[in-house]
Amino acid sequence: MNKEFLEFWGNLLVDVARKQKRAAEIGQWISSGFKGFEDLTEQFKKFYGLDKLSENDPQYASLWEKSVSDFRSAFKEYLELFDVVSGEKYEEVARECKELKDKVKRLEERIKQLEALLGAKGFEYASVASEFQKLVEKQTREFQKMMEGFTAPFEKTDSKKSNT
Repeated sequence: MNKEFLEFWGNLLVDVARKQKRAAEIGQWISSGFKGFEDLTEQFKKFYGLDKLSENDPQYASLWEKSVSDFRSAFKEYLELFDVVSGEKYEEVARECKELKDKVKRLEERIKQLEALLGAKGFEYASVASEFQKLVEKQTREFQKMMEGFTAPFEKTDSKKSNT
């Protein structure tokens, strides 16, 4: 984690200890793109060295983006130390989980429909597997006979050549 993040975060935690409402404000401030709470923004600028530049300075925008990116990265790293996931990551995983649960439910319903349909027609899995196995064996025998028929004329020609 970078020095600026630790100093800024430490200062915020001390401030939160003094004023309990501050914790909710910090979450809103981060999720709103570091806007809306001017005193937090001013503190952020101070710890990341942005207070030394004018907002009109050409370098300010790129330094602001880099500072925000560094903060988010360090904050994510900080949360991972405590096995905490960000709200953004949680929402992503929760959405994916819901989609997968919905898909599983649809597939289970479809399986039940197909099983009911097969059961209504007197379909037995074991007999189908047995019949399929018999079919494969029959096709194999037929294929072998066909190949013997193709190779038989050549075998007679080869045996005549070897006798002469």
